[in-house]
Amino acid sequence: MTSSHTSAKPPNTSDNGVSELLVSRFLMLKKKNFHVRQVLYRSLLLPILEGAVAAGDIPAVPPADQLIERAHILPSSASKPSIVIARFFSRDYKDLCFKHRKQHQPYSTPPPPTRSNTRAAPRPLYQIYEDLNRTIFTKMRALAAHDSVHAACTTSGAIRLRLKSDPEKVLKVRRPTDPVDKILSELTS
Repeated sequence: MTSSHTSAKPPNTSDNGVSELLVSRFLMLKKKNFHVRQVLYRSLLLPILEGAVAAGDIPAVPPADQLIERAHILPSSASKPSIVIARFFSRDYKDLCFKHRKQHQPYSTPPPPTRSNTRAAPRPLYQIYEDLNRTIFTKMRALAAHDSVHAACTTSGAIRLRLKSDPEKVLKVRRPTDPVDKILSELTS
């Protein structure tokens, strides 16, 4: 009795067993990320980097493919700026973009003043944030929501905050995995 074992490949797979659907999905996401990177580069980062060149911080503006590794835009309402989460190839360029973003990022034209909003000011078209892991992001949000915290943010992946008792002093969180109360008690002691 001879056993003939034929290995039939599953439908829609290539010779190496990779699904054609998976490959096409990967290529679509790669193309979408390339498009998002180009849009963000032209509309947000290019004006910021041109400001950095004018300030003498860098000699020339780098191309988009040397600047942004991955980026995506979160949906927002028409009245709020679009939120951009970006991962940069270089920490130096990321820090430079965050340093110059307030002065050089594009702003919308201010809406006309209304009775409820007498101080209508131009808003940034985009709010750019660094790509954080879930632990850092959730801890930063929890700290920002605490009653004794004036403001919390991240810089190069590290959480920094200002307390309501001394809003001018910036404190750095050393161990973001600790509970919020322990972090605040260590910072205030």
